[in-house]
Amino acid sequence: MIDKNFRELESYPIITLKNNGREYKLSEAKILATSSEIRYDIIEAELEDDEKKIYYKALKEIKNSDAEENLKKFNIISSLDFISKTIAVS
Repeated sequence: MIDKNFRELESYPIITLKNNGREYKLSEAKILATSSEIRYDIIEAELEDDEKKIYYKALKEIKNSDAEENLKKFNIISSLDFISKTIAVS
């Protein structure tokens, strides 16, 4: 909610999702100001009940997963190792 004392200077999307030719703004940043202060607000889209269920289920799965095993599955560890060696040599 924007305080009436602040005026909006700028607003831009942070995260957008494109689906079936439509673009959804999932979050945006607003830069607001008064004569003596500047405020940055992050506004996120409100999830529907079914979206919340999916979100929290995915979050739980991520939290309960073995991060190192997942990194190995996607070969990220060897990629990070390669990058760090390459950067160290350069």
